[in-house]
Amino acid sequence: MTIERFLGGITVLCGVLLLLYGIPAHVQEVETAIMSPRVFPQIAAWLFVVAGTVQFFFVKSKLKLPTRREFIRVLVVCALILAMTYLMDKFGYLVGAVSMMAVIMYMVYERRPLWLGIAIVIVPIAIWILFVIVLKRPLP
Repeated sequence: MTIERFLGGITVLCGVLLLLYGIPAHVQEVETAIMSPRVFPQIAAWLFVVAGTVQFFFVKSKLKLPTRREFIRVLVVCALILAMTYLMDKFGYLVGAVSMMAVIMYMVYERRPLWLGIAIVIVPIAIWILFVIVLKRPLP
Protein backbone atom coordinates (compact mmCIF):
# COMPACT_ATOMS: atom_id res chain seq x y z
CA MET A 1 0.00 0.00 0.00
CA THR A 2 1.34 3.42 -0.93
CA ILE A 3 1.00 6.54 1.15
CA GLU A 4 -1.47 7.92 -1.41
CA ARG A 5 -3.82 4.98 -0.86
CA PHE A 6 -3.51 5.37 2.89
CA LEU A 7 -4.30 9.09 2.67
CA GLY A 8 -7.20 8.38 0.31
CA GLY A 9 -8.67 5.98 2.84
CA ILE A 10 -8.22 8.50 5.65
CA THR A 11 -9.91 11.16 3.51
CA VAL A 12 -12.90 8.88 2.87
CA LEU A 13 -13.12 8.11 6.57
CA CYS A 14 -13.07 11.83 7.46
CA GLY A 15 -15.82 12.56 4.92
CA VAL A 16 -18.00 9.75 6.25
CA LEU A 17 -17.46 10.89 9.85
CA LEU A 18 -18.48 14.40 8.87
CA LEU A 19 -21.63 13.13 7.16
CA LEU A 20 -22.65 10.78 9.95
CA TYR A 21 -21.58 12.71 13.05
CA GLY A 22 -19.95 16.10 12.55
CA ILE A 23 -22.58 17.85 10.48
CA PRO A 24 -25.68 16.51 12.28
CA ALA A 25 -24.17 17.21 15.70
CA HIS A 26 -22.86 20.72 15.04
CA VAL A 27 -25.02 22.35 12.33
CA GLN A 28 -28.49 23.44 13.37
CA GLU A 29 -31.44 23.85 11.05
CA VAL A 30 -32.77 27.40 10.80
CA GLU A 31 -36.32 27.99 9.61
CA THR A 32 -35.67 31.51 8.29
CA ALA A 33 -32.77 30.52 6.04
CA ILE A 34 -33.21 30.28 2.29
CA MET A 35 -31.14 27.08 2.19
CA SER A 36 -30.37 24.60 4.89
CA PRO A 37 -27.12 25.47 6.67
CA ARG A 38 -26.11 21.83 6.18
CA VAL A 39 -25.92 22.06 2.38
CA PHE A 40 -22.37 23.40 2.00
CA PRO A 41 -20.82 21.21 4.71
CA GLN A 42 -22.49 18.16 3.16
CA ILE A 43 -21.18 19.08 -0.29
CA ALA A 44 -17.67 19.41 1.17
CA ALA A 45 -17.98 16.07 2.99
CA TRP A 46 -19.14 14.31 -0.18
CA LEU A 47 -16.22 15.86 -2.07
CA PHE A 48 -13.92 14.34 0.59
CA VAL A 49 -15.52 10.93 0.06
CA VAL A 50 -15.36 11.08 -3.74
CA ALA A 51 -11.82 12.48 -3.91
CA GLY A 52 -10.54 9.98 -1.34
CA THR A 53 -12.15 7.10 -3.21
CA VAL A 54 -10.62 8.20 -6.50
CA GLN A 55 -7.21 8.55 -4.86
CA PHE A 56 -7.51 5.17 -3.16
CA PHE A 57 -8.43 3.21 -6.29
CA PHE A 58 -6.64 5.08 -9.07
CA VAL A 59 -3.26 5.95 -7.60
CA LYS A 60 -0.33 4.99 -9.83
CA SER A 61 2.71 6.43 -8.11
CA LYS A 62 5.14 4.82 -5.75
CA LEU A 63 5.95 6.17 -2.32
CA LYS A 64 7.81 9.47 -2.51
CA LEU A 65 8.50 11.34 0.69
CA PRO A 66 8.34 15.13 0.59
CA THR A 67 11.55 17.10 0.48
CA ARG A 68 12.61 19.23 3.41
CA ARG A 69 11.54 22.37 1.51
CA GLU A 70 8.06 20.95 0.84
CA PHE A 71 7.68 19.91 4.48
CA ILE A 72 8.66 23.41 5.68
CA ARG A 73 6.16 24.97 3.27
CA VAL A 74 3.40 22.76 4.72
CA LEU A 75 4.34 23.87 8.23
CA VAL A 76 4.27 27.51 7.11
CA VAL A 77 0.78 27.05 5.64
CA CYS A 78 -0.41 25.47 8.91
CA ALA A 79 0.99 28.44 10.84
CA LEU A 80 -0.70 30.83 8.40
CA ILE A 81 -4.04 29.11 8.95
CA LEU A 82 -3.63 29.61 12.69
CA ALA A 83 -2.73 33.26 12.11
CA MET A 84 -5.78 33.69 9.87
CA THR A 85 -8.08 32.35 12.57
CA TYR A 86 -6.61 34.93 14.94
CA LEU A 87 -7.07 37.72 12.38
CA MET A 88 -10.65 36.62 11.70
CA ASP A 89 -11.41 36.58 15.42
CA LYS A 90 -9.96 40.07 15.96
CA PHE A 91 -10.82 41.88 12.72
CA GLY A 92 -13.49 39.82 10.94
CA TYR A 93 -13.69 37.43 8.02
CA LEU A 94 -12.74 39.83 5.23
CA VAL A 95 -9.45 40.97 6.80
CA GLY A 96 -8.42 37.39 7.63
CA ALA A 97 -9.44 35.93 4.27
CA VAL A 98 -7.87 38.66 2.14
CA SER A 99 -4.59 38.56 4.06
CA MET A 100 -4.48 34.74 3.94
CA MET A 101 -5.14 34.67 0.20
CA ALA A 102 -2.43 37.28 -0.40
CA VAL A 103 0.16 35.23 1.47
CA ILE A 104 -0.91 31.96 -0.18
CA MET A 105 -0.71 33.54 -3.64
CA TYR A 106 2.81 34.73 -2.80
CA MET A 107 3.79 31.24 -1.61
CA VAL A 108 2.59 29.56 -4.81
CA TYR A 109 4.51 32.12 -6.90
CA GLU A 110 1.43 33.52 -8.63
CA ARG A 111 2.36 36.74 -10.43
CA ARG A 112 -0.45 37.28 -12.96
CA PRO A 113 -2.35 40.42 -11.90
CA LEU A 114 -5.78 39.16 -12.99
CA TRP A 115 -5.45 35.91 -11.02
CA LEU A 116 -4.10 37.80 -8.02
CA GLY A 117 -7.05 40.19 -8.08
CA ILE A 118 -9.56 37.37 -8.38
CA ALA A 119 -8.03 35.23 -5.66
CA ILE A 120 -7.15 37.96 -3.18
CA VAL A 121 -10.14 40.30 -3.51
CA ILE A 122 -13.03 38.82 -5.47
CA VAL A 123 -13.17 35.30 -3.98
CA PRO A 124 -13.27 36.38 -0.30
CA ILE A 125 -15.83 39.11 -1.04
CA ALA A 126 -17.98 36.70 -3.08
CA ILE A 127 -17.92 34.18 -0.22
CA TRP A 128 -18.85 36.92 2.23
CA ILE A 129 -21.74 38.10 0.02
CA LEU A 130 -23.00 34.53 -0.46
CA PHE A 131 -23.05 33.65 3.23
CA VAL A 132 -23.81 36.97 4.95
CA ILE A 133 -26.13 38.67 2.48
CA VAL A 134 -27.74 35.89 0.43
CA LEU A 135 -27.91 33.05 2.97
CA LYS A 136 -28.02 35.34 6.04
CA ARG A 137 -25.46 33.19 7.86
CA PRO A 138 -22.76 34.94 9.90
CA LEU A 139 -19.08 34.51 9.20
CA PRO A 140 -16.49 35.05 11.93
